[in-house]
Amino acid sequence: MSNMKQKLLIIDGNAIIHRAFHAIPLLTSSSGQPTNAIYGFASMMLNLLLKMQPEYIVMTYDLKGKTFRDDLYTEYKATRVHGPQELYDQIPEIKKLVTAFNIPQFAVEGYEADDVIATIVKKMTNCDDVHSYIVTGDRDTFQLISKDTSVITPHKGFKEIIIYTPEKVQEEFGITPEQFCDYKTLRGDTSDNIPGVRGIGEVTARELLQKFGTVDEMYARLEEVGPAVRKKLDEGRESAKMSKQLVTLNSDVDIAFDLEACQTHTFNMHDVMKIFEGFEFRSLMKKLTDLDGKYTEARQAESNGVLPLIF
Repeated sequence: MSNMKQKLLIIDGNAIIHRAFHAIPLLTSSSGQPTNAIYGFASMMLNLLLKMQPEYIVMTYDLKGKTFRDDLYTEYKATRVHGPQELYDQIPEIKKLVTAFNIPQFAVEGYEADDVIATIVKKMTNCDDVHSYIVTGDRDTFQLISKDTSVITPHKGFKEIIIYTPEKVQEEFGITPEQFCDYKTLRGDTSDNIPGVRGIGEVTARELLQKFGTVDEMYARLEEVGPAVRKKLDEGRESAKMSKQLVTLNSDVDIAFDLEACQTHTFNMHDVMKIFEGFEFRSLMKKLTDLDGKYTEARQAESNGVLPLIF
């Protein structure tokens, strides 16, 4: 990846909001309003803006209601525990904050945020001068990682981040990003209630993919698998087929995505500061002032005919 490439941040809103809520102890304003998810989300966003200095940024969300995956498998995500109301009460306030930062937001009925992310990544395929960074708290988007796309995940609460590249995925999981769908197809995913193949865990799934490359090739050469594992795979053939449909992200969602509309615009300092002040985020107000200073420097440099950083 060239250091000269421009950066597009694609933020998985729901994943980061949930991560923020659970990573930070419950905070409340003096009026009693829960604010820990808002604080964690805002803190992460300011850190990313200051450190990454992206030229483009966009936010995606899940919507309430069923998706096409529920039609494929009625038990999809059936084991998910509904979060506390304190979490859901903070989401509208976070969306107001994102709006104040002039960041475009996308959510589409019948699809998950990850499908919208996959669609944006696909639309960026021919933009050789832009590298996409998906900011998320889960691994569903690892299948999108390539030389042009990385995944950023928060680590140790929100104090650190890990950037997953194709090399990082290979090092940590022993498979390539292209194999990540098949990896989850075989081992399943308890968090989403995806069955996978009964009896096939992480180690066996990884070993099978290292030998055969793909699930399709594995089933085409099933006679080469040991009898005990072969029996499990044969009995789980239909489950594997359905699981593959569930874990594969849809990259053809109908969205009006325009890269230029996602430029990191100068935000309304007064509006954002007012939101932070209302929630009593004094430490973030200082960070916001630092960020606004970066904007001012960029505007001055631009007026002098100098190629500026966005921040």
